[in-house]
Amino acid sequence: MMKNKYLYKILWGIAITAIFLFFLYKIQKFSLKDLISIIQKASLASIIISFFLILFANIFRSLRFYTLLMNNHVLFRNIFGSNNIYNLTTATLPGGVGEIISMFIFKKYNNINTGSAFSVLVLSRLLDLMSLSTLLFFSSLFYKFKLQSVLLAISAFCIVFSVFLLIPSVNRTFIKIVNLLLPPIKITQKIKHFLGQVEEGLSCINSFHKWIIVSSLSFLMIFLSIISVKLVLSGINIHLSFIKTVICFGIYAVLQMVPVHGIGGIGTQEAWWTLGLTSVGVPKAKAVPASFLLHGIFYVFILIIAILFGFPMIRNRPKERSIINGNFLSK
Repeated sequence: MMKNKYLYKILWGIAITAIFLFFLYKIQKFSLKDLISIIQKASLASIIISFFLILFANIFRSLRFYTLLMNNHVLFRNIFGSNNIYNLTTATLPGGVGEIISMFIFKKYNNINTGSAFSVLVLSRLLDLMSLSTLLFFSSLFYKFKLQSVLLAISAFCIVFSVFLLIPSVNRTFIKIVNLLLPPIKITQKIKHFLGQVEEGLSCINSFHKWIIVSSLSFLMIFLSIISVKLVLSGINIHLSFIKTVICFGIYAVLQMVPVHGIGGIGTQEAWWTLGLTSVGVPKAKAVPASFLLHGIFYVFILIIAILFGFPMIRNRPKERSIINGNFLSK
């Protein structure tokens, strides 16, 4: 039954890809010649620098995972490898399948329970949402465009929503309410056990000091990602200010939360990038082919980083867990 569920999601992802590609080709008048022309004029130097910025952004994301999980005596190298596999699976598989696989990757290669793996991924998403929404809110204040009021409202809501859910007492209260609502039958005992693990995992931000650390890492990671997008766009002769790049990237990222994903994001990501680019004044004729390049380039970045730093972890999994004594890079 579970296998059929995942198969259905994958088939649905293929259908979504086909629909969005048809939309981009027929309605948005996508031309392969335009895409080839942009590739021929692209600046390789800008794209290479962008790759290293994404690599550093992944290091900061992994440091955030490490900070959240340090009470579990995890190894940074395994956290870094798990993060890179996580990025690849979520970028490739549709319908939350990548998230589920990533949860078990974190569990298996970092010797943590399922609840802790689930909770750290939830916290990661909430921190991403808080950081991006904050940058998007302030950027939208300084740039007037058609979607300004909509983006201000959405980003303000996302800031409040994410910060509220990051409060440990709110998490504990929510889990207690769910436990009270569960009927006293055999299967709910397993659910309650899982929720207990989740509650323990969510309580890892247990001090203001740790809150500052993980929030700072989140903002730094999002900032590097935005600069990376700006560099790639400059490399394909689309020059946007920092504020416009934040808005473009923000629209794309917010739409990524919509539970509609093609296989590898093909079709859907191009549509979200196109909307983001056209919202900040990029002509549609340039925005559509640029969206394919943005998706393709960043997917290749994710793939290369996963091959270099993710797959070796899977191939060389240590037989025993080592304990950290001061140095997060130690064995």
